[in-house]
This record gives sequence, C-alpha cells and structure tokens, in this order.
Amino acid sequence: MTQSQAPQSFLDRDTSFEGKIAFNGNIQIDGQFKGEVRSDGTLVIGEGAQVDASVNVSNAIIHGEFKGEITATELIEIGPSSRVAGELRTTNIQIAKGALVNAQIEMQPAGDSGVITLPTETREESIAD
Repeated sequence: MTQSQAPQSFLDRDTSFEGKIAFNGNIQIDGQFKGEVRSDGTLVIGEGAQVDASVNVSNAIIHGEFKGEITATELIEIGPSSRVAGELRTTNIQIAKGALVNAQIEMQPAGDSGVITLPTETREESIAD
C-alpha cells in the first residue's frame, strides 16, 4: 500500500465489531468484523482478520479471512495468506499463489457491457464458518 493508500481508519487485531461502516479514503481491518462496508476508497483486510460482510468499495486488498460478497469498481487483490469464500465482482483481480479461494468471480472489463463468470472450484480445504 502506497503512502496515499495508507489507512485513515483502523480496527485493531483485538477489535470485534458488528454493523455498518461507511467511509471516505482507506480503512484497514485487522480484527473481526461482520456487517456491511461502503466506500469509494480502499478496504484492507489484514493478516489474522476475520470478515463476514457485504462490501462495496473501489479497491479491496485481502490478506486475512473473508466470507461474503465484494463489489470493487477497480481492483480486488488477494494475498498469499488469504482465505476467501463468497462472491467477487470487479474489473480487475489479482490472486497470489497460496491463496485459498472458493468464490464465484464476475469480471466486467471497463467500458464493456458483458459479464464474464468464472466457475466456482471447490478445494478439499474449506474456510471455517
């Protein structure tokens, strides 16, 4: 994350929160969160974080556990230590080697009206509910 992307808000590793978060700029969650996230900025889910949410942001960067739905207008980046389950919608996606992803992925190229849906592939390792 660059200096301009540095988080303006932060939920620490020892924090547990349930509800709705709406923000401008960038936020990093390192604790537990369940609910809704809305922003025109960047959501970072840190290593060790557990998030179960409906997310609508410009960018989502995932290094922890995520379960739910993400719509990112610009990019979803999934790091090597990530565990992701649910539905992902974006124009760009990066999935690092080692990431565990069990998700339906819908990609719509910028300026294109067509949607490309990639099938869900189930792995023997599962994300804990």
